[in-house]
Amino acid sequence: MSNAKTVKVTLVKSLIGRLESHKACARGLGLKKIRQTVEVLDTLKTVA
Repeated sequence: MSNAKTVKVTLVKSLIGRLESHKACARGLGLKKIRQTVEVLDTLKTVA
């Protein structure tokens, strides 16, 4: 699994005032704080 492609995702702006679906999407990607970066697998669900 070491050859699996990953994508770095960074939360750059606050989620205050955003739609609940946007907040849920960020939470699902593992983003909690501003300027936090996570690596997620490059799958169709992640990119879409």
